[in-house]
Amino acid sequence: MTKNKRQLLVFSALVALLFYAGSVYMTDHQKVMDELRIFTLPQLMLVFGLSLFNYGIRFFRWQGYLTKSGYKIPIKTGLMCYIAGFAFTTTPGKAGEAIRSVYLKQHQVDYRHSLATLVTERVLDAFAMLILAGLLFFWLEDMSWGAYLTAFVTVGILAMLSTDSIMNRVHALFGVRSNTGEKKLLHHFMTMIQHSLLLMRRRQLIIGLVLGVIAWGAEGLGFYYILHFLGFDIDISVAIGIYAASMLAGAISFIPGGLGSAEAVMGGLLILAGATLPVAIAATLVCRVATLWFAVVLGIVFMLFMERKQPI
Repeated sequence: MTKNKRQLLVFSALVALLFYAGSVYMTDHQKVMDELRIFTLPQLMLVFGLSLFNYGIRFFRWQGYLTKSGYKIPIKTGLMCYIAGFAFTTTPGKAGEAIRSVYLKQHQVDYRHSLATLVTERVLDAFAMLILAGLLFFWLEDMSWGAYLTAFVTVGILAMLSTDSIMNRVHALFGVRSNTGEKKLLHHFMTMIQHSLLLMRRRQLIIGLVLGVIAWGAEGLGFYYILHFLGFDIDISVAIGIYAASMLAGAISFIPGGLGSAEAVMGGLLILAGATLPVAIAATLVCRVATLWFAVVLGIVFMLFMERKQPI
């Protein structure tokens, strides 16, 4: 691991630690600690297991996109590259996860194709989260129709992106090759976008979106179980909606890992739902450790292994 990578990871971890410690001690920290002691090992294994399920589903989708692009990457190699990218989940917009492209390049995967896969994953995950966040409408009286409308609009927008007319316009605007500096770079960028749009055509779009909803819904289910173990009675659809809305808030903030913004939205929505402050803080801490930081730790382990085999 290079010095810059190490510094980035250590800095993000320290910022998170200070933020979480400050959140606990600015409230009744003894009550928060009492809530955290409620969790048993089997309960935590269930929550972390649902996070692993999330990673597995998303990897399956990722591997499928690479296969669709014409690459036959062994499952073990693909999994190593994919999980290693999680080491940089705390970078703004998770942009650091593009390190997967560097590893895959050593297996003759074109940067444009691997980055197109990353873009496709990001787009579908964002819309999957939007659908799940729409479940919050069930929380509001006589607003359940909003959940269906959110899903309908989301699928409609994605369907528009996958049409031939969009593809033709992109090709017409940026399809001319050029060897000059900026135009060549623009061409490579638009080639990546074109390939990303191809990965979201019709059947692939539906499958990719459904897999995204299942994957992130699993982590939302984990959040529901966290609240259940803490003794907070909440509808499962509301819990998943709160989780998804919090993750969206973190992504929109463009703060590394959504640190602070995701936690604030999650805790605030829980309090609005009737949770006490200690329960809201404890649930948020456990959720973020089991989702965000679990992924980062796994990523670091896989990245260290990868770089021992093929330093970059």
